[in-house]
Amino acid sequence: MTPENIAASIEASLLTPGTEAITRAYGGDRMSDLLSEVTHGTLLVTNLSHALLAGPVALMDGAGICLLNGIKPEPALVEAVADHGMALMVSPHDMSETCARLGHLFGDGLMDTPAQ
Repeated sequence: MTPENIAASIEASLLTPGTEAITRAYGGDRMSDLLSEVTHGTLLVTNLSHALLAGPVALMDGAGICLLNGIKPEPALVEAVADHGMALMVSPHDMSETCARLGHLFGDGLMDTPAQ
């Protein structure tokens, strides 16, 4: 699915379009979870918004990042994500609502969140 279609479907603002299709989404805020779960085609859904987040996601071959709660990302994060060819979107919703919307969009098996 294209980042544009996903952003429109979850009411997110698309800040950088990315170059890859998004095939799954993963929601989490612990770096250890992100390092083990983000793979090719993954949209990372997170509250983490530091510019240093773009590097690990690019190394994991992620397709993009979706920030939550309308957070305004640091300019360095926007630039880093764009430089890596990833999508960057900002959802106006919290983790629960954003993941629910993505779950409906992707269907079963393509939306993952860590066990609490």
